[in-house]
Amino acid sequence: MQIDNFFEEIFRVLKKDTFFAFSEHGLGPKRNPIFPLPWADNEKMSFLIEPDETKELLKKIGFKKISFLESGEKYLEGYKKSIKAKDSSKLPILGMHVIGGSTMFERKKIQCFL
Repeated sequence: MQIDNFFEEIFRVLKKDTFFAFSEHGLGPKRNPIFPLPWADNEKMSFLIEPDETKELLKKIGFKKISFLESGEKYLEGYKKSIKAKDSSKLPILGMHVIGGSTMFERKKIQCFL
């Protein structure tokens, strides 16, 4: 799995007694994301796993003192703000649309208003 390689490499390059913080989407209890997602048009483009699976993977690799902070509501508010900004002004040079492509804002709208 690609995510294993990602976390293994991070663990490998971290200095002793340092920390690693990241933001990650995870599968919810129903395990059935509705596509398209902001980062993926379909299941083949998405590699979501449950938070508990992420935690176990990190432990297996060697990470210690693992904690999660649920930020779904803040994340959703950020998406809504970016949609409003897109609708009301010219796109900035940098932003999620650079990574997500021309359909990024439409995918965000679908998720924000389900």
